[in-house]
Amino acid sequence: GYYFDDSTLGYFKLGYAGASSRYDQTSVGFPGSYSTSHGFLYGAGLKEAISDHVFVGLEAYQISFTRETKQDGGGDYSNNAPNLTYGGLVLGIALNEDGAYKAKDREVTSGAFDGFHAVMGLGAASLNAEYADNTPEYYQASDKGFSGNLALAYSHGFKNRFNLAGSVFY
Repeated sequence: GYYFDDSTLGYFKLGYAGASSRYDQTSVGFPGSYSTSHGFLYGAGLKEAISDHVFVGLEAYQISFTRETKQDGGGDYSNNAPNLTYGGLVLGIALNEDGAYKAKDREVTSGAFDGFHAVMGLGAASLNAEYADNTPEYYQASDKGFSGNLALAYSHGFKNRFNLAGSVFY
């Protein structure tokens, strides 16, 4: 990330994610599920410290999961290639020793967001999947709705105004 000023951080997000998916072929009576799919996550965000203990922000990301092939109960093979697009608001709370993000009376010498923080996100998500079985037919499915996530993150800012962070989210 990069500090635009002492309390505003813009960032790119890169990661690796996993999710389970399932399909229902109720018309032919063969329910099934895929195992966990994995894929790369990429996105961007902006966050602003609104007090010494709290920040708010916006973020968007996409996860492109790997294609998975599965044989259903009827002997047919199918492929599934889901992807998820998310955009939403984030709210974070400092878990640092002193509980503060920044000192308002001095220049950024490390980072306004240095240390551990808990983050909650709420936004809109769109899940799209491509599905094809061993016939010439090809299907696409889509589901849109609200999505939320929780994260525990660690962030470290450098004197040149760049920031490096890592997080685990659910």
